[in-house]
Amino acid sequence: MATKLVDRVHLGSESFAFVGSIEDPDSWKLPVYFPNDRNKTINHIKSALFRFATTKDIPDADRADVWKVIAGAAKAHGLKAGQQPASVAPVAAHPETAKVLDADEQELKEARAVGAMRAERLLQKMGY
Repeated sequence: MATKLVDRVHLGSESFAFVGSIEDPDSWKLPVYFPNDRNKTINHIKSALFRFATTKDIPDADRADVWKVIAGAAKAHGLKAGQQPASVAPVAAHPETAKVLDADEQELKEARAVGAMRAERLLQKMGY
């Protein structure tokens, strides 16, 4: 399984808000999860919130979904994400690729992030 070294930790693709290609760790952007390290996780979520608008390698069609992942991770760790910022170079979306933000879908992603965090805490308490 491929990993990417971030902040002296080897992370799998599941730790990133955007994965361009599962086989190419260089395409993985905005780490938001460091297993067993809450402080690094929170610091990198804050960084992802700040850097999202300037991250150029995320296709416009994927930006809304990437923001949902970052916002869900932020909410799961008690951080406020606010509204999705516009990208640095706004581009008119093609009508076929434009996505309407669905509140139910966002809540589901946020709930999954909270569930994953709580599951990890439970396993740590159990000694796993």
